[in-house]
Amino acid sequence: MGCGASTPTKVSVAPGEDGNKASQLLKQLTTKGKSDAYYEASNGGEPIGVGSTAVVIIGVCIKAHRPPDSDERKGRVNSGVAKGDQVALKMIDRSKDIFSLERMYAEFSNNLRCCGHPHVVDAFELFESPTQFVIVAELVNGGDLITMLMEHFEQHDEFLSEEGVSALFKQMASAVAHVHSVGVIHRDIKPDNFMASRKRGRMRASSADFGSTHSIKLCDFGFAARYDPAGTEEAPKDLCGSLEYVSPEVLEPKLRMQKYSGGYNTEVDVWSLGIVLHVLLGGFCPFGADEEDETFEEQMRSVVDAHAETARRGLDLPDEQFGRRSGAVLSLLRSILKVDPTQRPSAKDLLAHPWLQGIEAMPKTQRSAFTARRGSIVERMTDFQDTTAKGRLKKAMKTVRAVTRMSLMLKNGGEVRTAESAWN
Repeated sequence: MGCGASTPTKVSVAPGEDGNKASQLLKQLTTKGKSDAYYEASNGGEPIGVGSTAVVIIGVCIKAHRPPDSDERKGRVNSGVAKGDQVALKMIDRSKDIFSLERMYAEFSNNLRCCGHPHVVDAFELFESPTQFVIVAELVNGGDLITMLMEHFEQHDEFLSEEGVSALFKQMASAVAHVHSVGVIHRDIKPDNFMASRKRGRMRASSADFGSTHSIKLCDFGFAARYDPAGTEEAPKDLCGSLEYVSPEVLEPKLRMQKYSGGYNTEVDVWSLGIVLHVLLGGFCPFGADEEDETFEEQMRSVVDAHAETARRGLDLPDEQFGRRSGAVLSLLRSILKVDPTQRPSAKDLLAHPWLQGIEAMPKTQRSAFTARRGSIVERMTDFQDTTAKGRLKKAMKTVRAVTRMSLMLKNGGEVRTAESAWN
């Protein structure tokens, strides 16, 4: 199973574009017939993921077949799904998704484009009915990134060393670099969207070799967008993603690069990767909304203010959480979390950073910090996990409404702030 990447095409449909165009393109990618003619629910249909518009369950292929040929699959290796294979079935309720046709085409076609990489979840096929879409994808049943790390702590009574985090982060950066190389911006990089699985034959992993015994895969292309590496086509402008991980230029158009004609590009994913790394090392999001913020607009203004403060004073890495970290990872974090997108490294550049090359590439004076096992972060990470779990469904139910409000604010010439902009 699986598919390989091909050269990006010019075809693109974004939320708000012609629904007829999206419908025609979707038909090229959709397997004829009903999904239950080829798959049945496993494990009693118990959900392994729940969102505001979709439920994910484990399925089993009951009839071997091949997905339809289409322009999207040209040059790709896709032998279909074999009988007995376990898959993930993402079932999307069409009545709740205001961008149904456009978003479905964008999600599935962009996921297809990124298939064939060891750290990206493969998409296999798509089914359509009057009430729902069903995306059939590779099953990665180890849970999301934070859940996996907390399970590791329960087994070993220790959190990951920098060495372990480095190995995991290298997989994440590799996935994002691949996505960018085929002309896609993910736009929703966060721990929830990295799924984990233990490699066969490796049942236990120490803090140091954790990254080599576990595989991380990027999933959920629901907000993904195409981009033109040559810069000859219009770059994305819409506001989307998860607020704590969204880059400054997505929320504040004044920060966008002139060469993108008021849009933004792959730099947004690099920023989000930096936030994920910050969470893994420090146990908290550096740009979360204030607890007293009640409305989404208030939360967004708090994050914008925090970005502006960072632009003025630089990234704050408190000694309590980062004082014993290696200089290499602190410099890496500061280089990624630059408010000015022109100063960030690319995902490909990240892969060449010394901190991602293992202990032999580290200066001798920093190797003890690189390999030290830490338990003090666990309480913060547990709080982070609890907060994330409690807020996940609530945030998911607000996502479509929030994206709509943000887009309308820009379309109508509105500011993120109602008072004078924090960037003036």
